[in-house]
Amino acid sequence: MPQNRWIRARLAGLALVLVLAAVPASGGTNLPAVTFTPAAPTSSDRVTANLPFSICAWTIVTAPAHVDINYIPAPCSSVAFTDKIPLGQLAPGTYTVTVNLIAQQGSPIPQAIGILGVAAALAALPALGPVGSLLCVLGLIGIAVCMRRSRRITR
Repeated sequence: MPQNRWIRARLAGLALVLVLAAVPASGGTNLPAVTFTPAAPTSSDRVTANLPFSICAWTIVTAPAHVDINYIPAPCSSVAFTDKIPLGQLAPGTYTVTVNLIAQQGSPIPQAIGILGVAAALAALPALGPVGSLLCVLGLIGIAVCMRRSRRITR
């Protein structure tokens, strides 16, 4: 009988280790981090999420202040897997980006998370129109003529 207790204790310990190892996969708080390119985007930048693992079949759901990257464990060729997910341009604000495993049944299981801050893009300065360009060229010609005359007078 001592062998049965020893085997039960070992099995209980193994079960505890497996349960604790599964906590991050079932929505624990120690999820891997999602990073972003560019690291400090503006609303005019195209943002890419860099995942800590590769996926091949996903959808992106964007809501105010939240982006969900939902993926399913699909049979894919090794070429189809990627860890770079394009999110596109986002409005200014702070977003929580969550990568969720969508199981066959049940609710999404968070697998990775990241916080993304998007700043407002500065409006580009408009280029000079044709009239402004003409006035600029005429002004430069006028300055050149004045400088040339002043050199002639001093000689």
